[in-house]
Amino acid sequence: MALFFFFKIFKNKKIKKDLKTMEERLQNKYYKTLSLFVDDMMKVFNNCRAYNGVGTVYYKCADQLEPYFKDQVQKLAKLLEEKGIE
Repeated sequence: MALFFFFKIFKNKKIKKDLKTMEERLQNKYYKTLSLFVDDMMKVFNNCRAYNGVGTVYYKCADQLEPYFKDQVQKLAKLLEEKGIE
């Protein structure tokens, strides 16, 4: 029942963001800016927490990976800025 509800929400709101979609977008060179990539990744983290219970491994992984991801993005953004790349 929960699985049906999960897919129904994604179908209705058309907000499905997962790592497979991001992989396809990377291969198709969709991400023209860092912010497009970051926005999608943040949706993955948010969806992971929204559709998995607080104690699940998926929820915990999102909580642990998100701060690391943000830290790495800040470092990358600073490096790109120093090199004059947007």
